[in-house]
Amino acid sequence: MLSLSQTCVRMMRSSRPNGVLTGPVDTKLRIFLVLALPAHRRGQITVAGETRPWREGEAIIFDDSLEHWVAFDAEPTAQRIVLVVDVPHPDLRGTTNR
Repeated sequence: MLSLSQTCVRMMRSSRPNGVLTGPVDTKLRIFLVLALPAHRRGQITVAGETRPWREGEAIIFDDSLEHWVAFDAEPTAQRIVLVVDVPHPDLRGTTNR
């Protein structure tokens, strides 16, 4: 049985693109659900060269092992609240990874 699920709520301040991120493993998908999104000039996530805007109430699902970065340009005190859920990658069903 593969057990990689993890859930957290993050409060994130304004940020500029700060370099490319990659997750340590390719065994999970990451879900970002934007719970609160203050006024902003630009809010987006880019994964493997594909850019999507942040939208309150909408989820973005991506493979965390792919290159990705976030841009959120807002007032310095502005905070977006994002529910982050990691789930096992569906291509790995029936496998064991310990």
